[in-house]
Amino acid sequence: PICFRSKGLLMMSVDPRVHSYTPERTVAFLSLLQQRVAALPSVVSAVATDVAPLSGGNRSDSFHAEGVLDKDKHDANTDLFMVTPGYFETMGIPTIAGRDFGGEIAAGPKTAVVNRAFAEYVFGNANPIGRQVTGGGATYQIVGVAANVKARTLGEETRPVLYRSLNQTVEDDPSFLGYTLVVHTSGDPTAVEEAVRRQIHGLDPSMAIYNDETMEEHVRSAYFLPRLAATLFGTFGFIGLVLAAVGLYGVMSYSVSRRAREIGIRMALGAQPGSVERLVLRQGLVLTLIAVAIGWPAAWMLAKMASSFL
Repeated sequence: PICFRSKGLLMMSVDPRVHSYTPERTVAFLSLLQQRVAALPSVVSAVATDVAPLSGGNRSDSFHAEGVLDKDKHDANTDLFMVTPGYFETMGIPTIAGRDFGGEIAAGPKTAVVNRAFAEYVFGNANPIGRQVTGGGATYQIVGVAANVKARTLGEETRPVLYRSLNQTVEDDPSFLGYTLVVHTSGDPTAVEEAVRRQIHGLDPSMAIYNDETMEEHVRSAYFLPRLAATLFGTFGFIGLVLAAVGLYGVMSYSVSRRAREIGIRMALGAQPGSVERLVLRQGLVLTLIAVAIGWPAAWMLAKMASSFL
């Protein structure tokens, strides 16, 4: 499962960096924008992140736990996301342990929320809350554990994920893809699209807005490749079925044509048309049963392979 909310979410991206915003001004702009959008009618909450899940890729780095002496323990190749407080509640991602972000300042100790896969890979059965991990030139204290989600693509294996506080990260590791405002509404998210645009341009009339879409549209786009693969598999399967049917018909037609003299003699000696038809059909069914006995296990194995790909 993708394990996050898809209904009632609107996303819009902005990139203050290309408008010559400093990191401090970027954080202030995003914070004020979230407050103003959250105050709109039918809006439940508004948060910011550097990139939405299922966007195909994001920053990643290797992480290891501080104080772990197990030399056989490999570093975790981890996807990194920047988020603001309230992100997990807005996205509908369950929090398993610990807490969400809140009150972090740029100059304070860096904190992080990790997903279950990260916690299990790095710490095993030990409690990760309060432990420190290092990667990407920074050390983070884990304050929470969230449920696993599909980070890059729908077909990926579960990947370790570390969520960083956006307020603490913009200065040292700014996003070169801009920042996405995620708005949770109680109704149709497209109904507040213009109101959110006005709030953005109310803070900065020159701010460019891009990638505006609902989460349902975003997830639907993520299904494009699986849908394409399913269509191709279905088309090839239908063509194979037609070729098999034509081949079986050709074999039976050839067999009957070669036995036309025999069939004529049988009928001349008193054989009924129905018995002749049953004779021919019985031979065809024998070929069909042999084909099914050989083809069914092969089809089952190919279906398993196809389902894992899709």
